[in-house]
Amino acid sequence: MGPGESPNIRIIVPVFRALDITTRCLNALAASTLPPHASVQVIDDKSPEESLSDFCRGFCAQQGWEYQLNPENLGFVASANQGMSAAPDSDIILLNSDTRVHGDWVQRLQACIYGSDRNGTATPFSNNATICSYPVFNTANPLPEGWSDGDLDALVARANAGKYAELPTAVGFCMYIRRACLDEVGPFDEQAFGAGYGEECDFSMRARQSGWHNLLAADVFVYHEGSASFQGTTGERKAHADQRMLERYPEWGSLLETCLNEDPAAGLRAAIDNARLAERPGDATLLLREQRRAVASLRDRASQLTSRLDENAAEKQYLAGQLQECRDQFTATDRALAHADHVVGELREELEQQAPRIEAMEKTIAEQKQRVIELDAAVVELHAQIRLVEQSRSWRWTAWLRYDYSAWWRRLRG
Repeated sequence: MGPGESPNIRIIVPVFRALDITTRCLNALAASTLPPHASVQVIDDKSPEESLSDFCRGFCAQQGWEYQLNPENLGFVASANQGMSAAPDSDIILLNSDTRVHGDWVQRLQACIYGSDRNGTATPFSNNATICSYPVFNTANPLPEGWSDGDLDALVARANAGKYAELPTAVGFCMYIRRACLDEVGPFDEQAFGAGYGEECDFSMRARQSGWHNLLAADVFVYHEGSASFQGTTGERKAHADQRMLERYPEWGSLLETCLNEDPAAGLRAAIDNARLAERPGDATLLLREQRRAVASLRDRASQLTSRLDENAAEKQYLAGQLQECRDQFTATDRALAHADHVVGELREELEQQAPRIEAMEKTIAEQKQRVIELDAAVVELHAQIRLVEQSRSWRWTAWLRYDYSAWWRRLRG
C-alpha cells in the first residue's frame, strides 16, 4: 500500500432468512457511498428460502459483488471465517443482513480504526446494539419519531465527527476488524460459538489481551432490525455465550459492569441529543420521553443489581455456614488424629516392654523346633536299624522261637 492509499476493505454479509429485511439491507448497501477500495461478498449459508437465494444471486450479479452459496448450512461464525480468510489482504466489515447503512459509513469507520496503530475493532452507533445503542443506552430502541435511519446517520456524522469511545467489546451487527488485528488474534471460534452469538465478544477479549482497542465509532449510525435469522433462539444463544465468556475470561463480568455503570458513550449520545434539538427544537418532548425511558431502564438495572446483591448476601451467608461446617469438621478430625496418635504411642510403649519376653519366647520356640527336628531324625534312624535287623539271617533263623505255639496246639486239638 503506497503513501496516501487506503487499505482494502471486504464487506461480508452472511444471509440466511428474511427476504424482505435482507432486500432492504442490500439495497441500502448498494445505495451507500462505497469507496473504490471496498468490495462486497454476500455469503448465502444454504438458505431454506429459495426466493432469498435467487434474489441475492441476481442482485450480486447486478452490482458486481461476489455471491457465495455454501453447499450446506455452516452457521454464521463459519461463514464469517470463510469470508475473512478469502480476503487475506483486506480489512473486514462484518455486516448483518438485518442492517441498513448510509452515506460514506465505510470511510468513517475506517478513519476511526486508523486513528491509532492499535485500534483493532470499531462498531457504530445503532438503535439496537446494547452498549452502542441510541437514544437509550443498552436498549433496543425504535427510531426517534420523525427521523429516518439515514437522517440519524447524517446527524451523528455532524455531531460527533471524528469522535470515539473505547469499549470492552465490539458488537457484531456491524463490526470493522483491522487486518493486522485479525492476523494476530486469529479467526472467530467456530467450535465454541457455533451458529453465532458471542463470537465477537470472544474475539474482542482476545484482541484486548493482545493490546488492541475496541472502539465505538461515534460518528456512524447503522440501523439494526435485530435477530432476523435466529427466529426466537436469541435468549438461548445469549445464555450459552455468556457462560462460555465467563468460563474463558473471569474478568468479563466486571468489565461489562464497569461499562454499564460508567457508560463511556454518555457524552457522545448527549452531543447527538443537542444536535437534534438544534436542528429540530420540537424534539424536546421526544427527548424527554427518551430520557424517561432511560431512567426506567436504569431503575430496572438498579432493581436487578439489588436482586443480585440480595442473592449474593444469601449466597455469602450460605458459604459462611459451609465454611464454619468445614472448620468444625477440621477440628473434629484434628482431635481424632490426636487421640489416634496417643493410642499408637501407648501401643508402641507396650510393644517395647514386651519385646524381651517376646524375644525369649521366640528363642524357646526355635530351640523346641530344633529338638523336634533332632527327635524326628532319631526316629528315622531307629526305623532304619529295625529294618536291617528284620532282614538279617539270625532274625530269620530264630523266627520259630517267636512262633505262637499255643494257637497251633488249639487248632490241633480242636
